[in-house]
Amino acid sequence: DVDEVNYLGMVQSHPNWMVKRWIQRFGFDEAEKFCEFNNKRPILGLRVNKLKTTVEEVETYLNNKGIATRRGSSIDYFLTIKSMGRIYSDEYFKNGFFSVQDESAGLVSTLLDPKPGEFVIDLCAAPGGKTMHMAELMNNEGKIIAIEKYASRAKALENNLKRTEVKNAEVVYDSILNPETTLLKEELLGKADKILLDAPCSGLGVITKKPDIKLKRELEDIQKLQKLQMELINESAKYLKPGGVLVYSTCTTEPEENFDVIKDFLSKNSDFKIDSADRFLKNKKLLNAEGYIETFPFRNFMDGSFSIRLVKNN
Repeated sequence: DVDEVNYLGMVQSHPNWMVKRWIQRFGFDEAEKFCEFNNKRPILGLRVNKLKTTVEEVETYLNNKGIATRRGSSIDYFLTIKSMGRIYSDEYFKNGFFSVQDESAGLVSTLLDPKPGEFVIDLCAAPGGKTMHMAELMNNEGKIIAIEKYASRAKALENNLKRTEVKNAEVVYDSILNPETTLLKEELLGKADKILLDAPCSGLGVITKKPDIKLKRELEDIQKLQKLQMELINESAKYLKPGGVLVYSTCTTEPEENFDVIKDFLSKNSDFKIDSADRFLKNKKLLNAEGYIETFPFRNFMDGSFSIRLVKNN
């Protein structure tokens, strides 16, 4: 008579508290698949910069280097590859023809659906993958304010924007929880057409790429992060104009950080409602019954993530 939690935790090198949650939620077999996937060599995702090149050109370039590619199941200008040595010194990367980004992260920007000419705020922007993607979707037209609290991360964000020749984004060193600039204190309130809040989270959807999460995270972190996430989404709503769109996203698979945050937000903000992701999503397997996008590594062969589109009443 084997203790399932201890057995799976030991065999798959995962902390017992994590394993216990997944067994309760998914059952033993799927929890085992989740842990097994987390221990595999990570799949690398690339987003082709369609402002500078084509998917076909990047595919040909990589194939000629002996690197097999596969197109994304939902977004065809995302590619997955097994591995690529010295990718950050690669000619095509340095010239901004592609960026390293998982398809699950690409779903977030396509769900926000920023249009050329719109005013968008990216609230937790570094290192800039979603900012760059939104700029591409906007054809470098309109305006993105990319907010980042930490100077070192903001610098990385600026370098990425420069590499990919993003013209319509401005980086602001600040935080909406303790704003220091008049821009966030006053000027931007109620002005944004669209807002992206890619919230800080436990990262339990990206353990394959960040295995130290298994060692660093504790159960209490989820409760602490939920409190921060609730504060951030409530503050972010103040910057949205009537009729505007707010997308909340994470790279975790845990309900407390995902839909529980949204349920709490909607209970306090009756002027917001869920706008189903259905029409923005090619792969309907990723659509939850509540209308949001939810991905799991062991089911969808991409990072674990959550994203939901909310609309503010006119």
